[in-house]
Amino acid sequence: MRTQFFLAVLLVLSFSASAQQTTAERGFEATFNSSIGLFDDGLYAAARVGFDELLASDLPTQSFLKEESSYYRALCALYLMNENSEYFLTYFSQTYPLSPRWQEAHITAANYYFNNRRYKKVVQWLGSIDAADVPNSFRSEYYFKLAYSYLMVKDIEKARNLFFQGTSYKGEYQNYHHYYYGHIVYEAEQYSTALSQFKLLVGDGKFGGVVPYYLSQIYYKTGDIDQLLSVGESLLEQAVPSRAAEVAKLIGEGYYQKSDWKEAAFYLEKHKELGGKMSIQDNYKLGFVLYKTRRYEEAIKALNKIHNRGDDLGQSAYYHLADCYLKTGKKTEAQGAFFKASQSGSDKRLREDAYFNYAKLAYDSATPFEQPLDIFKEFLKKYSNSKYRGEANEYLANLYLNSKDYESAMKAISAAGLEQPTMQGAYQKVAYFRGVQHFNAIQYTAAKRMFERS
Repeated sequence: MRTQFFLAVLLVLSFSASAQQTTAERGFEATFNSSIGLFDDGLYAAARVGFDELLASDLPTQSFLKEESSYYRALCALYLMNENSEYFLTYFSQTYPLSPRWQEAHITAANYYFNNRRYKKVVQWLGSIDAADVPNSFRSEYYFKLAYSYLMVKDIEKARNLFFQGTSYKGEYQNYHHYYYGHIVYEAEQYSTALSQFKLLVGDGKFGGVVPYYLSQIYYKTGDIDQLLSVGESLLEQAVPSRAAEVAKLIGEGYYQKSDWKEAAFYLEKHKELGGKMSIQDNYKLGFVLYKTRRYEEAIKALNKIHNRGDDLGQSAYYHLADCYLKTGKKTEAQGAFFKASQSGSDKRLREDAYFNYAKLAYDSATPFEQPLDIFKEFLKKYSNSKYRGEANEYLANLYLNSKDYESAMKAISAAGLEQPTMQGAYQKVAYFRGVQHFNAIQYTAAKRMFERS
């Protein structure tokens, strides 16, 4: 009788405990479902209250509700930008390594950090996922975001390998892989590989506008000028405005190498018109092709932008600037530019030519007699074997004749050579005047000698 009573009491107590547990579980589930609803509505702070409550409950750590609550708590903290969000993500990852949401948590964290440009964090969270475990539908995006993040943290080799792997997967990220892989190998001067990638992007809505820049650069750098010029105009038409100037410049330089001055001038001017930054070399090339196409006034403007350079580029610029001045009747400016060319660069022939032209302009100018005389004397001293030696001595003879220094004039004429009748006549004339000087000085013997030569 007592046993029956005891069993009856146990049954009542057991039923009561079971009813209480069911009620508690229903309460936990209600809290969880409510929090999920708030989470889905973007009310992360309110949602987190319920998840925190469940995590603080006496539910077993490995229970489904605690596992899910731990996951969503981490996401709430992440989206709320709480400082402890990474701690909660790490806690979930370490506490529930077998959770079906483990990979999802890592991807969600990586996406969040990627969108906020925190690339080291992306590497940390995506890098912990084995690529073989990534679903095919996400694999292209996975490779891209991980590769791009490595690129941003300057780990170029890892970025390169991942971008390359990503090129095999079709989808919205495939062309991103082609572009960035192409860019990396282009920077590494692997132009053939880069070319193969960029050709795949011609006409692409995202990258089609910048591809012409790379193609023109590759053709130029590899010396394939014919190919550059054959597709140059179409590349320029396709280029985005920010790259068009550079493309025009490369086409212009291609024509420059081909000595097609008219076309070179057209594209180098377009480079400038499109807002291209003009370097010293750019101004020189523009000035040179304008000079070659006889647009001297415009060439003067370009070449005048090259100041105080003693190198070969400066020497050539000054020389052609001087010739532009000559052809536009600006002899004084030409004289100054020839002088600068004669003092610059390593081209001895050009220095000699410039100095001789400088001397001739000094002779023609209205400057005092002594200056051109000194210039020609200095020229003959510097360039004693010059091809202009005879002509320079002719100028000297005239200068001495005008100054009545007949003795020096005779020496200059002799140095110039007496092969031509004009020089013979000049020598006789100078000898006569020198004889008159001796005669007036009562130096009759010397006078007779001069008259005999005249």
